[in-house]
Amino acid sequence: PHVRMWIFTHLHGDHSNCFLEFAKEYSGGVKLDYVGVNIPTIYSDPEGEYFTVEGKTVRMNLNGKKGEVNADKVKAVGLQRATLLNCLAGNWEEAAKANNAKSETVNGKGTRTVTLTATGKVKRGGYASVVLTYRSKDGKLLKMVLEEASGIVNTYEIRL
Repeated sequence: PHVRMWIFTHLHGDHSNCFLEFAKEYSGGVKLDYVGVNIPTIYSDPEGEYFTVEGKTVRMNLNGKKGEVNADKVKAVGLQRATLLNCLAGNWEEAAKANNAKSETVNGKGTRTVTLTATGKVKRGGYASVVLTYRSKDGKLLKMVLEEASGIVNTYEIRL
């Protein structure tokens, strides 16, 4: 198997033991691109909000409303989930395609910045623009800025 990314929210046994079982079963026969621990979602305003992805389940607290949604059943949430996961994994081309966006890449000193800009009406759950900053040497995502059609901007900073 080829695993693009395996992320642990924290290293308690209920979250990490399955990785050990996976490693035992596929030892020597799996390509694993990235293993990460505790990639935080930081909401500075409004404080206390969150948007988490756990498999096909998306949990959120937005505008004081908590909820849990199956991303396969709600297209807008599925698009948000796919965009986040594709950007984290370095599959920005897939995120651009899903959001009907054009892409522009600029190489800087030690970084590559990819900007996705919607070319037409933004789909429900989609983004007007996405700005991704990757580390050049290994392609790891450092920062992701997502702008919704409504003008709401969410910034994710990944500390590696």
